[in-house]
Amino acid sequence: MDKNKLKIEFDLGLKNAELIYDTVIMTWGVSHYRYAKGSKNNFKSIEGFFKEVMLSPKGLEGSIGTTEPWSIRTNFENFVNGLILKESDESSLNNWLSDSIKEAKEYEKDWKDETEMEIDSIVIPSNHEVVTEIKETNEPRFYINTYTGFLSENKFEYFFFESQFES
Repeated sequence: MDKNKLKIEFDLGLKNAELIYDTVIMTWGVSHYRYAKGSKNNFKSIEGFFKEVMLSPKGLEGSIGTTEPWSIRTNFENFVNGLILKESDESSLNNWLSDSIKEAKEYEKDWKDETEMEIDSIVIPSNHEVVTEIKETNEPRFYINTYTGFLSENKFEYFFFESQFES
């Protein structure tokens, strides 16, 4: 992912491009997993996909513990400059995904009414062309920053996955 292209995308604002899914599954407290998937037909670049997911109203970062939503109070250039993007691999991502789905299933019964989709409909993607692990350092979306994010793509789709834990 190119940070300069990402800054331009944030300057363009939210376009509400259609995602195949974007869902948050709670575990305990305000801890959660988020799974998002978008068709490459709906996005010009991985930067555009990432920006749409970050600005989506479906995220939990909204205004937890603040008076203003993250998307309003954040200097996006500073946020992008602070992103740590580390190349990863399909095996690491898929191990993380398998573990996250297993834990999400354990809590699914407690959050069934709030969950928009069945956890079993989240497919572990394959044939990734790029896998990037993401850490947020400047103006992170969550104050308790025990956060892991992954951004990946294969031939036809973009994927974003994150976990954020309360403690």
